[in-house]
Amino acid sequence: MDVIQIDDLDKPDNDGIHKTGAIYNFAAPSKIVSQPVGQWNNLEIKVIKQNYTVMINHQKVIEFIGNRQLERYIYRISKS
Repeated sequence: MDVIQIDDLDKPDNDGIHKTGAIYNFAAPSKIVSQPVGQWNNLEIKVIKQNYTVMINHQKVIEFIGNRQLERYIYRISKS
């Protein structure tokens, strides 16, 4: 399962694939645009088949194309 990271403080290793907006362990955001602690962020995630787009505060930070075999993956999720 792909996860969009939304907590910069959870894994403070400074690796981009763990920053807000990252497709966790797969793709780092192109820039960090999250608000400081205590302020709200606007997060928009769009997924069509294997095309992922992540926008934070109205700025595109990820455009990622996956390469997972969808049929097998969907089957595995539906059987769990």
